[in-house]
Amino acid sequence: MGTERSPIRHVGLGTVLIGHEPVAPAGAVAINLPGAVLDFDPARPDLMPSCLAGDVELAVPGVEQIFGRASAKGLLDVAFEQGCKSGVYQVREGEVLGLLRGLVEIRWCRDNSDLLLDSLLLDLEELTLLGRLADRIEVDREWREPLLALLGCLTQSPETLSRVQGHPASRNLLLDAADVLAGTAIPDPEPVRRPEALQYALAAGGIEPEEEEGEEIEPRPPAGPSGVPAVNDARHLTAQGVFDLRLYVVTGDRGLLETGRSALETATGTWQASGARAEAAAARKLLDLARDPDFPANWPVRPSVAEQVHARTGTEPGRRSSVRWP
Repeated sequence: MGTERSPIRHVGLGTVLIGHEPVAPAGAVAINLPGAVLDFDPARPDLMPSCLAGDVELAVPGVEQIFGRASAKGLLDVAFEQGCKSGVYQVREGEVLGLLRGLVEIRWCRDNSDLLLDSLLLDLEELTLLGRLADRIEVDREWREPLLALLGCLTQSPETLSRVQGHPASRNLLLDAADVLAGTAIPDPEPVRRPEALQYALAAGGIEPEEEEGEEIEPRPPAGPSGVPAVNDARHLTAQGVFDLRLYVVTGDRGLLETGRSALETATGTWQASGARAEAAAARKLLDLARDPDFPANWPVRPSVAEQVHARTGTEPGRRSSVRWP
């Protein structure tokens, strides 16, 4: 569990900011908490997110769970103590922050990827992460019923279930989802008995899977947050470069490392040409990170299960984008 020191200050209209708001040239992701909003740069999981608290008293429990007791105390000090409009306080990196980082990376993948990622796996991983977070903080999306519905659909589609079970990462995700729903109700299912684990999870949630006779029902993943592709070439190139670097983390393919660096270099120049100095500087820092001899050890990304499955298919990565760089 790491710690660092972060500024906390008034920013006007009764709001308090923890940390520095990220520039996020590849796209930011916001997470709503009671009384506050967390702002992440998914391309820089090594950086602390910012937290903008509009209702400080309501935000304190979540801030304490995510950043630690010292940050929660600092938030109250800055908000209510006379003459204390800013300060620097200790921020803790714990399990909740790690789960949140995983969640924002999943949402960023869905909203920004031009890779042909499996939306079912993205939904399954997001809902599972929300379920793991729900015991610790108040999450911003209903997860239990959609996850039950998704697992229920899988039990009714043997072909889709077999596809999900065909890769170790997605097979383990399926068990994690069942664990989140059923906990100790699953009696240590063996890896080869995934359908049985699903039945335990569904029974624990009060849903019985239907018989396989009759018309087969195709799985319909629950609706999730949706986004539109970035229209700005610089932002799109930055995101495309980040995705190549994320796939490099999975595969170790140096070709992906080189194309990722190339995309980020071109994106940096495009940001500069458009006059976006802050975004250009942030893209340059990301490029420097990717050029560091310690990369990717210095870049603690968490590739999604959908990316892991996509990278291990043995086929040329499909893209929806027409943006190219030299």
